[in-house]
Amino acid sequence: MAELPIVTLAWLALAAFATGVIHGATGLAGGVVMAAILAHVIGIKAAVPVMTAALILSHASRAYMYIADTDWRVARTVLTFGAPMIVVGALVFGYLSPRMVAIVFAVFLLASLPVKRWAARQNLRTGPRLLAGASTIWGLLAGNVIGPGFFLTPFVLGTGLGRLAFVGTMAFITLVMNGLKLAVFGATEPGSEHERCQEKTRPDHVTRQQ
Repeated sequence: MAELPIVTLAWLALAAFATGVIHGATGLAGGVVMAAILAHVIGIKAAVPVMTAALILSHASRAYMYIADTDWRVARTVLTFGAPMIVVGALVFGYLSPRMVAIVFAVFLLASLPVKRWAARQNLRTGPRLLAGASTIWGLLAGNVIGPGFFLTPFVLGTGLGRLAFVGTMAFITLVMNGLKLAVFGATEPGSEHERCQEKTRPDHVTRQQ
């Protein structure tokens, strides 16, 4: 990838600061907004791994600050059922084309709001089975997109967590999530599998083999 102009880097730094303030206050939304901005500069396929690495720092500091408030029972349930699917989702990500990644991202964002509204209308009370099922779906989404907390939030809140417990628990969950994603991305080089498949089907490649 070519070097970015200094003006572009300055705008990205400003955007990162602004979205960092949002993310620091809410624990949500900032990563999604920054990923959307970054996608216009380096492409959505590259933006997801870059934001995954950046969000580790954010979630690590928040997890440390709220470690005393973390509900380890809820965190354990979410990660027990979600972590294996995070790995699966991150592996699938490597085979998706940039266009498909963008489609998955858009569908996820569009679907998250109705889920949140549905949970609010139902006055959702999350039991162990519902949390396990929601965590499984969340894990698969988490391997492919930035900001899957939008989907998981109503189910975690439905367990009855208070504000500080929610922030601490989600910070720890998302820290582990991003760590797993980054490990898979580092081992598989997102995009390489898709690119190799495309290379094999190119006419010139077929001709060389013949």
